[in-house]
Amino acid sequence: MALIQLPRPGSISLRRLADELRREFAAANRIDGQLVDRDIAARRHEAAGGRLWANQRDVFNVNWQRWASPKTIGANGNSAAT
Repeated sequence: MALIQLPRPGSISLRRLADELRREFAAANRIDGQLVDRDIAARRHEAAGGRLWANQRDVFNVNWQRWASPKTIGANGNSAAT
């Protein structure tokens, strides 16, 4: 976004200056709102990724416990399947 180039100080009316400032602050508010919306969306994506990670970790742990259960471990510590 390009900044508005104002004429030399003293050559602009107060009303025009107030209008320019109002527009600039409105643009800043819109940009700030967009940043907040993007931050919220990013946090939702992070949370979804965290849930996927946690679910996959739980699946891994269940499968690991199933594989490493005492009934599949032989007397010498090797798995009974090999």
